[in-house]
Amino acid sequence: MMPLFDMLNNAQNGEAMMGMAKQFGLDENQMNKTIEALMPAFSTGLKRNTQTPDAMGSFMKALSSGNHAQYFEDISKAASPAGMADGNNILGHLFGSKDVSRAVAAQAEAATGVGQDIIKQLLPVLATTIMGGMFNQTNDSMKAMSGGSGNVFGDLMSQMMGAGQGAQQSASNNPFGQMMEGMFGGAAQQKQQPEAAPANPYDELFGKMFGTGRAVQDEYQKNVDNIFDQYLGGMNKK
Repeated sequence: MMPLFDMLNNAQNGEAMMGMAKQFGLDENQMNKTIEALMPAFSTGLKRNTQTPDAMGSFMKALSSGNHAQYFEDISKAASPAGMADGNNILGHLFGSKDVSRAVAAQAEAATGVGQDIIKQLLPVLATTIMGGMFNQTNDSMKAMSGGSGNVFGDLMSQMMGAGQGAQQSASNNPFGQMMEGMFGGAAQQKQQPEAAPANPYDELFGKMFGTGRAVQDEYQKNVDNIFDQYLGGMNKK
C-alpha cells in the first residue's frame, strides 16, 4: 500500500493533483510543496484517531462504506459543495478542532508561501480524496487476497460487526478477517496481561499507508504534534 503523498500523486494517473492545482491557481511545484506540508497533519490525525479498538472500529466503518471512493476517482466531485461538506466532516474527526485546521494552514503557509485562504479550501478536498484513496487501496488488497469483487472490504466489515456467529465464522475464513479479529480482539488479552505494552492497532493494517510518504524534518513534525497537543490537550496522543 502506498503512503499518503504517493497515493495522492498517483490518483487518476497523476491527473488528479494537476487538476486540483489548476482549480486553486497553483503550479505543479506549489502543489507538491503544499501536499508535502499538509501530509504530516493528516498522518498525525489518522494515527491519533485509531489508537483504541473503539476508535479504530469507527474509522473502519466509515472507511469501508466506500462512499468517498468517488472523490478519489473524480477530483471535481471532491471540490463540489457536497464533497467539501464531506471533507469538512472528515477534518472535524481527524483534526478535532477548527483551531487545529487553522494552525495547520498557517504552518503550511509559512513552509510553502501558498496563502492560508487557499490551503483552508484545499484541506477538505484532500480529506475526501485521502479517504477515497485509502478505501481503494484497502479494498483492492482484499480483493487480491480473497479473489472477490465489489466492496469486499465493506462486506467483511459488515460480517464482522454483525455479531452473528455465522458472520464471525465467515470472516474468520478470510485471512484478512483473521487479522482484523486479532486486532479488535486484542483488548481483552491486554486486560489479562497489563504488563505487555499495548500495540497500536493501526500499525498492522495501515502503518505504511498512514505514513506521509516523504521525509519530514523533525522540527516540522514536532510543530505538527504541538498543534494537536495545544488545541486537543494531548487527546489521542500517539
